[in-house]
Amino acid sequence: MVIAGKSLRAFLIATAGLLLVWSLTACGADSDGEAPPPTRTLVPPTAPPTVTPTSPIPTPTDLPAAKSFAPAQTPVAAPGLPDDLRAALQQAVDDWVASGAVTRREVRVLSLERFHWSDASLGCAEPAGSPAEIEGGVEGYRILLAGSRAAVAYHTGGGALVRCPPGGLAAGLHGEPVAPDPIAQAMVDLVRRDWSEQISVEAGSVEVVGLVSVIWPDASLGCPKAAGPYPAQETPGYRVVLRQAEREAIYHTSIRDFIRCAPDEEVLPGVLIEALATPAAAISAPD
Repeated sequence: MVIAGKSLRAFLIATAGLLLVWSLTACGADSDGEAPPPTRTLVPPTAPPTVTPTSPIPTPTDLPAAKSFAPAQTPVAAPGLPDDLRAALQQAVDDWVASGAVTRREVRVLSLERFHWSDASLGCAEPAGSPAEIEGGVEGYRILLAGSRAAVAYHTGGGALVRCPPGGLAAGLHGEPVAPDPIAQAMVDLVRRDWSEQISVEAGSVEVVGLVSVIWPDASLGCPKAAGPYPAQETPGYRVVLRQAEREAIYHTSIRDFIRCAPDEEVLPGVLIEALATPAAAISAPD
């Protein structure tokens, strides 16, 4: 019994040893057959990009400031004029500058009118000598220019040029005002529509008989009311005279607003008074 017990113990120990060896061998075989797990590479954190500060770029605008709509320093650059009127305007400006009375930078357009002249005086009330008749007449223009201290009128037609006093238009002649720029035409259309509605007529029956470019000295637009005072600020605009049958109306405008002004309420710049040759009783001149 003792020998059998020792033999059993030895058999169990041997069997356990064989199992251990077999287990280790199996583990080694499994390790050799498997691919090692991939190793992750640690990427160092990337520094945030450096933003170089830049000054903001101003956004351009196609809308000029209001003052830029004042009558141009170089009137021949006025857009939309017929070629013959543009040429006549250039000729008139060149002649006045050549006389030494003004510099080119001073000259601006007050008004442009289309006329039909019947003789060589081209409608000037005090021509030099006896003007020759022109058979059938000739188409031309009356160009009213202003400098810083004076105004002058040029009558042109058929290639001829006559310089007249501003109020020197012969009696009985009536011209057709020509808008010097698109802004003037827009304001003319606006006030014509306003007056036609007030007097209940078709706008097409209202005639434009006067159109002058003006730089008003303050916000009253040359027609101050009792509620003033008005801030002093140069305000480009127009003086428009309308006629319907026997009725007339005067409008003063900026480039966006307008006011209907009675003749005895007008306050016009001195140069404009000279240019229009309006009776003094109808105008209050500024102090």
